[in-house]
Amino acid sequence: MRRSQRVIALTHRLIQEPGRWWTLDELAEELGAAKSSLSEDVALVREVLAAEGMGWVESRVGAGGGIRFLPGMTRGEAAALAEELCRRLMDPKRILPGGFLALGDLVADPFLLERIGRLFATIFRSRAPQAVLTVEARGIPIALMTARALRVPLVMARRSARLSEGPVLTMNYLSTTGGRVETMTLPKNALDGIERVLVVDDFMRNGGSARGLVELAREFEAEPVGVGVLIETAEPAEKRWNEYVAIARLERVDVETRQVQARVSPRLPRNLPDPADMADPATFFADGTPPR
Repeated sequence: MRRSQRVIALTHRLIQEPGRWWTLDELAEELGAAKSSLSEDVALVREVLAAEGMGWVESRVGAGGGIRFLPGMTRGEAAALAEELCRRLMDPKRILPGGFLALGDLVADPFLLERIGRLFATIFRSRAPQAVLTVEARGIPIALMTARALRVPLVMARRSARLSEGPVLTMNYLSTTGGRVETMTLPKNALDGIERVLVVDDFMRNGGSARGLVELAREFEAEPVGVGVLIETAEPAEKRWNEYVAIARLERVDVETRQVQARVSPRLPRNLPDPADMADPATFFADGTPPR
């Protein structure tokens, strides 16, 4: 295998399985190369992925050594993603009777979802979540892509229990509309061995669902390390859960004039990396914490 082919194959392995540790021994065997040659290839791949703002290639020493790819997003790409999301939100065709917005196409766009997952992974990875927790149904695709970028399992709470899931724990919470009491359930073995969870959802109005997920995680003695939502509303300003990150803020929906106002959420962190930060794995994500 020529070096150019080997570099492509190496890059493919790293990107296809983000977060997986590959030992130099197994890569040398698969790619038919000496470990010294692979070290040069890794340096090249790290440089290119960093320059493209795609993420970090982390190395470790020890028996056999190893590398892994950690997907990331630069502040410039994050800003572009948030602005694109706002533009799509402001399409008047989204307005439904009652002032609601149709969001189904946003959470069904695999290319948009991949970028959202990388952004949430960039923001929350340093907090070392061991699982991503969401509630059915529209939040599932966002949470799934976030879980993939973090290389952790997805845990999904349901609106009602299913016999096939065995014993469950049920949490009551106030819904986002009308103040109704609703429920979410999670199988009692869903968070076995998991101590730290990241909560992800698609939409936040009063924060009832986010608070319910946080409290549900705590019932399992798991620490919620963060809450990420795709879209928040400007009102009410005080949510039932106020510690969260959002990408876009929905300011106003005027049914009569068919106008939607949206902007980049002020809760989107501004201290995201630039490509130069990605060249050194010791310079890490939003809070500068080294990889775990």
